[in-house]
Amino acid sequence: MWNVIEKRFKEQTKFWLSKTGNFDKHVDFIKTRVLGKFSGSYDNTGLTEALDMFKQDPDAGTEKIFAVLKSALEKKFQFEIDKGERILATHRGGSRLMKDMGNGCIAVPSENVGGKAYTVDLTKLECPCQSGKTLSYAGLPCKHIAAAAEAFKHKYPVDIETNIEEPVEDFRVGKSLTEHGDAGPMDGNGHFVYGSQKLKKRQLTGNPLIPSGIYHVLEGGEPEMVIHALVEGESLMLIGDSGVGKSRLIQYLAQETNTPLMTPCGHAEVTAESLLGCMTAVNGSTLWQDGVLPECMKMGYWLMLEEINAVDPGIVKALNEVLDTRSVTITISGKPRVIRASDGFRLICATNPPDNPIYKGIESMSFELMDRFDAVVWLDYLSPEKEAEVVAQRSGYEDIGKIKKMIEFANSVRTGMKKGEIFGTVTTRGLISWAKKAKLFGVKVAAEVAILRKLDSFSRRKALDLFEAYFKES
Repeated sequence: MWNVIEKRFKEQTKFWLSKTGNFDKHVDFIKTRVLGKFSGSYDNTGLTEALDMFKQDPDAGTEKIFAVLKSALEKKFQFEIDKGERILATHRGGSRLMKDMGNGCIAVPSENVGGKAYTVDLTKLECPCQSGKTLSYAGLPCKHIAAAAEAFKHKYPVDIETNIEEPVEDFRVGKSLTEHGDAGPMDGNGHFVYGSQKLKKRQLTGNPLIPSGIYHVLEGGEPEMVIHALVEGESLMLIGDSGVGKSRLIQYLAQETNTPLMTPCGHAEVTAESLLGCMTAVNGSTLWQDGVLPECMKMGYWLMLEEINAVDPGIVKALNEVLDTRSVTITISGKPRVIRASDGFRLICATNPPDNPIYKGIESMSFELMDRFDAVVWLDYLSPEKEAEVVAQRSGYEDIGKIKKMIEFANSVRTGMKKGEIFGTVTTRGLISWAKKAKLFGVKVAAEVAILRKLDSFSRRKALDLFEAYFKES
């Protein structure tokens, strides 16, 4: 990518600086418009010398100008890539979907203006947004181009080295995957196997909505029941405390079966418009854009809605229809349109236990809604033995005796949480962080930073008493 940027920047710089009466104006354009907040990330004296050199020898001066500004251009490039990552995250989460318009053109929703989208042309690396027009001068992609190029890289390969998607790290990750579907128990017929269940693996398409980089420890009968529901095409409700791996379990199964998955967060992130769709302005025309629900239903993707207890009642009404009929009715300009789910579609909802007071804003679901789910599975933390293995592996902490005590302490805190005595918990993720720090700072100091200071003062005193009981000599 940098050879493209270098070539275009040099061509444009030489052309515009050579135009009569344009020199100072264009220098200001480079500083304030192209580099913006990174205009101070270069040697001013060096730039002055390069500009003076340009007046005597345009070719040598152009080379010198690029050399001086290269570090600032690199920072600007990464800045746009990072902003593109935010757009990509909303696309993968289903709250703002990018649309393939064909012929390399992608409609990318605006981050700042609801209902507005920019049509990016990946064949030309062009975007009509103001930043895209400015950055095209230097061959730099704007955030919309960066997001679209990564999301549709398998269909429209372009030369943008974005590194947008980093390997996902989780307490149940053993190592990172380099491509989808290379891990996990598989039979000879292309099924993911656990217990008595076989979940069919889909054809590898490179869809950007397929999770990657996740290894997950399966233990006990609960994952088997989850897989059974997915095999049978049943609607699924997952209930469990924070950090037990509700989302990661579904992400792992989607990854291992090459299944596109959308996982918008509950309540604040899921609106009726993001779920069902809305009218969107594209290139001056107003078009209907399906939301995450009809998109998943038509394409046969899995849809996971978290914190389902806290979503808007209007959304629950739409979900009731899906749960009852595997279809949803959307009214556009007064005309109803019925969308029926394809065979691969699965609706998975998740929530924290509604009867635990630490989860503020989580209310009990009505029996009317709960009864519509074919399977309701409660997930819990790993067994002490398995959790000890994971903590030791992920942290590199070699004192197994202390790790086992950490887990005993964690389970006591978890029990106190369930009884309403402690308003907080200790997740496996927290245990790993604690163990990593214990290698350097000792168990007690590490516990303060990784565990205890996350709790309110009342709960911290309770947890500290438990800590002292397990680590009298630490």
